[in-house]
Amino acid sequence: MKIKILIIIPNLNIGGAELLLLNLCRGLLKKNDKFNIHIITFFKGDGLLQEFNNLKIPITSLNVEYKRTFSVIFKKIILTFLFINKLKPDIVHTQLLDADGYGLLAAFLAGIKNRVSTIHNMEPFDSKASRLTRYLTSLLAKNIIMVSECTKNFYIQKKLYPEKKSCVIYNSPGFSNNSLSYRKFEIEKKEFNLINVGRLNEQKGQIYLVKAMKLLELKKTSFQFNFNIYGGDYSDYRKTIDKEIQIQSLNNFNLKGITKDIFEKLLLSDIYISSSLWEAAPLTILEALSVGIPIIATDIPPHREILEPIKVYKSFVPVENPQAISDAVLYLVNNPDYYNELSMQELERSKDFTMDKFVDNYCNFYTSLTEDH
Repeated sequence: MKIKILIIIPNLNIGGAELLLLNLCRGLLKKNDKFNIHIITFFKGDGLLQEFNNLKIPITSLNVEYKRTFSVIFKKIILTFLFINKLKPDIVHTQLLDADGYGLLAAFLAGIKNRVSTIHNMEPFDSKASRLTRYLTSLLAKNIIMVSECTKNFYIQKKLYPEKKSCVIYNSPGFSNNSLSYRKFEIEKKEFNLINVGRLNEQKGQIYLVKAMKLLELKKTSFQFNFNIYGGDYSDYRKTIDKEIQIQSLNNFNLKGITKDIFEKLLLSDIYISSSLWEAAPLTILEALSVGIPIIATDIPPHREILEPIKVYKSFVPVENPQAISDAVLYLVNNPDYYNELSMQELERSKDFTMDKFVDNYCNFYTSLTEDH
């Protein structure tokens, strides 16, 4: 008998949580035919709709407004409740904060016992509304999946989620490195393509990448650097970055927008830089690992959790520090042996975050929930 899973997520725009959900659905349906997956979204946003349609996964959009008025909240809960009551899933799994409180409450009211939430973000601060949602999640979820150990520890220490309900399932990129060899530094190479992937947002620290690029230009080395950022602009932050690019008079810093082919973009780049101020378990770092592109990353707990096991790794930089970023770039291009060794060990480390492990963990998790009843 198939296990019926209802996944609730705010929308299907292209972002880390949404891509992880796509990877999970694709992996579950390919690996095991015992899962029957349905998806509910609250808001419009269909950047990945075609990919989910290709998997023949039923998707229902409630198309509610981006408001937190009583009427909108009531509408979310009632419409979700009615859908759950009709579908009668074995498991309701919510993704992202805006789906947690409403989706879990609707599932509770509909009598669904297996209520699960995945916590994708590790926010250093929360609004009163967010804290209330986390409190409801801690009460209503039977299981809470954290995407990293540091995320789990962070919320347990803050007493926002109970330890007895929490477990860790690591993320995974949607592609494999089985056929890739490590990057071999070209001694005569003078032009380097730098890359960052992520939605345009203050959290991602991309403004410091612009400033770091200017510092590289001012150093007047024999190297030429080009910087590309791939990611959507969902909070109108592009204007801020564009303004800084103009202030710094940069012609080789490009905001490329959304891409569905990040694998190819990473292969064509030479150095990946994550300038995030905070994260939980950044999918983009795992994607970079899987293609062996040397990584420069801010010194935050999730980056350390992923990258510290790489023994040769020494490319952590302080947050909000463009000087450190530019220095790290120059160190990489001036040290070919380190560049090669780092690429080799990143590929080895990426084997801890494969799609097979990711999907197996969820298969076992979902199966264990239904076996309990």
